[in-house]
Amino acid sequence: MSDQDQKSKKSGARKGVWEEIQTIEDPDSKVGLIISEKIRGKPSYSFQIVHFDDIGPNKFVPNNPPGAKYTLADIVRSLVARAEEIVDARKKSG
Repeated sequence: MSDQDQKSKKSGARKGVWEEIQTIEDPDSKVGLIISEKIRGKPSYSFQIVHFDDIGPNKFVPNNPPGAKYTLADIVRSLVARAEEIVDARKKSG
């Protein structure tokens, strides 16, 4: 048994199924945020910061995205604020 198998057996498997519900993107920098929702078990939400390239979303986000009008920190703050609004509205509606 591999070390990874032993670790997951000790800690227990994560429960729940996650589904992407929305993606928002800064058009200048191509930095985006993917919002996921746990659809089984206790409802919860997750945010993933990504950079969109020719292939699709990439988990490696450049520190100074090409074409960005703002700093990466400002872009991420803006994306997270918008994502929080989306999640709050979703919680209220359902």
